[in-house]
Amino acid sequence: MRVALLQRRAFARAVVFAVFVIGAVVGSAAPAVASGPTTLGVSGWQVYSNTNIFGNPDALQIHGDPGEYAAAPAIPAQNDPGWADCGPSSPLRSSPYNGTHPLCPNATTIGMAVGSILSGCWSQLNFTYFQALVSIPAGTTISQFSVNMSGADDGARISLVNSQYPNGVTPSNGYIYQLTPQSTGNLASYVAAGEVNRVVITQVDDCAVGNNLNSAQILLNGTVIPPAPADTTPPTDNPVVSPAANGAGWNNSDVTVNWNWTDSGSGIDLSHCTQSSASTGEGAITLTSTCQDIAGNQASDSVTVHVDKTAPTDSPVVSPAANGAGWNNSDVTVNWNWTDSGSGIDLSHCTQSSTSTGEGAITLTSTCQDIAGNQASDSVTVHVDKTAPVLAYSGNAGTYAADQSVSISCSASDALSGVASSTCAAVSGPAWSFGLGTHTVSATATDNAGNTGTGSTSFTVTVDANSLCALVQQFSTKAGIANSLCVKLQAAAAAAARGQAKTEANDLNAFDNEVAAQSGKALTADQATLLAQFAAAL
Repeated sequence: MRVALLQRRAFARAVVFAVFVIGAVVGSAAPAVASGPTTLGVSGWQVYSNTNIFGNPDALQIHGDPGEYAAAPAIPAQNDPGWADCGPSSPLRSSPYNGTHPLCPNATTIGMAVGSILSGCWSQLNFTYFQALVSIPAGTTISQFSVNMSGADDGARISLVNSQYPNGVTPSNGYIYQLTPQSTGNLASYVAAGEVNRVVITQVDDCAVGNNLNSAQILLNGTVIPPAPADTTPPTDNPVVSPAANGAGWNNSDVTVNWNWTDSGSGIDLSHCTQSSASTGEGAITLTSTCQDIAGNQASDSVTVHVDKTAPTDSPVVSPAANGAGWNNSDVTVNWNWTDSGSGIDLSHCTQSSTSTGEGAITLTSTCQDIAGNQASDSVTVHVDKTAPVLAYSGNAGTYAADQSVSISCSASDALSGVASSTCAAVSGPAWSFGLGTHTVSATATDNAGNTGTGSTSFTVTVDANSLCALVQQFSTKAGIANSLCVKLQAAAAAAARGQAKTEANDLNAFDNEVAAQSGKALTADQATLLAQFAAAL
């Protein structure tokens, strides 16, 4: 009756656990994924001794019942220093019931037969962990995978860690407890080929006085997996730099090296293997990776990359320099003076100097690339005026009678930099004031760029009897005197027209005498002198 009840409870417990525990995460266990084993094999068992005693949360009094594992601490990580190799030198366990013995004297089958550290049954629990690494080459057919035990007292649980389950999985058919076979179900669907699979046994003791796990072997497709061959060869790598350096061996961004470690023996221990390294900073940077395989063989490699993330800089110099007004009056050359403290200037992709053409506001631009491919541009605007100012005279009649007025204006202009200074002045006044003959006036103007322009104009002052008569009328304060002088001038003009030079001379002489007589009277002395001079020119 007791046995039948236990059987029914065990069956019910197994069914419930199959529903709720599939895929349970294995504590803080680190994944034991391996890379590329070529030989099927299993490592020797290791043990993680735990002498802590935990309360039993499971009300069912079934030895090794799955509910007891709710009290189990997280499975130690694969490389936790607390793991020790099984064998004659494995850790000792002392028990008040059975003295002191090695926990697992056999690296192949465990062979644990030690006394319990519990003081009774059901209320207390103690857990001991065992792990082995199973190397399965790629392409291996996995139709059956199980862990077969004997003498599992009081129970055991199997967990697996691989790339498929990096945080671990505890299958529902991975439990061994009272009234179940001393073997797990088929765990094939949880196992991955082409890598190292970590197999962890959590052994539970729930009753004094014994504590045993006489044998544990791992089977693949019905055959016990043989011990893994000794691996004395360290991993090898095939580093790939990304992005690749340019043809000059430089990068202009941070670089990542994917080391591509492989190990054809025990496989890569990913928790002790730097798979990629990224550069920081600039210059010659050496990246290093160290990698260890599952067997503990270690190798290192390094790659030096050259990184320049900074574009060139320039210090442009304008030649010739602009004047104080910011203008040049000739073509301008800009020497850009590019420099690069990293990879250096790529002279084939760098404008070192630029020269202006034309006039006005001219923007010169330079682009420069360094050997790493970083590019920078700069521009300088110069103001060029190569054209001199224009001086223009207007209002010049060319020839003026002595009694007329001269009114000539002068202007200076510059279409680009503008006029800075000018001697341009208007010419105005009575024609007689300039004297008889041709007169030339000139001026200069300088623009803001320093160009100087010149301009000139000429006019002629003439006299005849009519213009001189008109001038007399302007000067004389007495109309009668003016009339008398004009009569003499007209008589001289008529004699000249008839070709009577002597008569003309006599008439002009009479004009001169009367002018002299009126000096200081109807005429000022200067006016009298001027009229005499002009009469002499007739």
